[in-house]
Amino acid sequence: MTIATPMTKPVPQPAHAPRPQRDDDRSRRRFWRLWLLIAGLTLLAALFGRTAIVQAQLALGRRSLERGDWAAAREHFQAARAVDPKHGETHFWLARAARKSGDLEVLRTSIENARKHGFRDRERLAREWMLALAETGRIHEVERRLPEMLMRPGEDGPEICSAFVSGYCLRLQFEEALTVLEAWEADYPRDIRPHLHRGRIYAGNEKWPQAESAYARLLEMSPGHAEGLRGLAEAQRGQGRSAEAETTLRELIRRRPEDASGYVHLAELLFDRKDAEQALPLLLKAVELEPAKANSRVLLGKTLTALGRTNEAVEQLQPLVDAWPEDFASRYALAMALRGARRAAEAEDHFRTYAELQQSMPRLEELKRDVRLHPQSPDIRCELGLLVLRHISRSEGVAWLESALQFDAQHAGAHAALAEHYDKIGRRDLAEKHRRSARAATPPPTSGAPSA
Repeated sequence: MTIATPMTKPVPQPAHAPRPQRDDDRSRRRFWRLWLLIAGLTLLAALFGRTAIVQAQLALGRRSLERGDWAAAREHFQAARAVDPKHGETHFWLARAARKSGDLEVLRTSIENARKHGFRDRERLAREWMLALAETGRIHEVERRLPEMLMRPGEDGPEICSAFVSGYCLRLQFEEALTVLEAWEADYPRDIRPHLHRGRIYAGNEKWPQAESAYARLLEMSPGHAEGLRGLAEAQRGQGRSAEAETTLRELIRRRPEDASGYVHLAELLFDRKDAEQALPLLLKAVELEPAKANSRVLLGKTLTALGRTNEAVEQLQPLVDAWPEDFASRYALAMALRGARRAAEAEDHFRTYAELQQSMPRLEELKRDVRLHPQSPDIRCELGLLVLRHISRSEGVAWLESALQFDAQHAGAHAALAEHYDKIGRRDLAEKHRRSARAATPPPTSGAPSA
């Protein structure tokens, strides 16, 4: 039995092998880039006036929001605030970027500052808080306001739809999400996002014909859309049409040659066809593009084993097992590679450990059923997330743990599990943040909106 992963805020995609230096360097570069940007804009504002500079930064920030780059959007809005700290519209856009990032405390503060500094659209401010409640799963607190919001959406029609779709999906209420998507598509026929969300919902529930239709429509509107091409290929393959899926994935590689996922998905398809020779160069390219991704390295190890290059396979797989000893896929692949390399005793040790790890499977399947029956239970989501994180997928496990925090921001188990995970991948900043949260007794934000 499969189950759709909760559609939460985008979370950092965890690398399988720790790369702390790269993450630290990225954080430092972002800090210095923002500092230099603010310093430069402050000088320009002094020379030429603040208004044009602020408006330019707001425009860039809004463009980043449209692309889904929340971090870049916040940088632009922070730069605008540094130039004019009392500009009410800047604080409104900071509030929106904070909501998109899942930062409810900054959202609350920014709404208060927007009100304080004269942002005139008080209804829009109040709506921003309601959308935050909706997309974090607290649908019942604002659901009755949805028809009214859709009748008078102002500039925020797609934002309203997106927030409620995310909230319904978080609660696994997919039929309700699909109803909102119908309204979204009808009112904004040029927006590709309803088709993207619909494809994700149907694919997550293995309704392949419906997923194919959604992704095909998305690609009619945006032919090179990477997720659309990946989703279409998955839907085609789910219906047993591997030749069409191969064509779609080759189109993805042609259009997005720097996207490692296209190489991995095509290699997986070829490997399943027993064509390891063709799969190998694709996997080598994927590992070159994203050396820390576990799924491509596991498949590379399996491919090398199939080709009889078992010593190379062991070299690929051993570090993965060392880093994640409870992972099912890498443990089994290493056991097979060792057996192929005639290292029988070592292989048997790994097969034995794999069999012990598999004892978690009945509980994992039970939790997948339970979360559908009790989608608001943070305890179920946390336990499911922890098992998925340990045994199956780092990114999916993190998504489930994050979803537990949407229903209980103080859930100590989820915070502790995320702290341990981020420690392992070298994200000390996030690890410390979750450790603090696990220890803290700060109550979550109340359901009432900030004064607007």
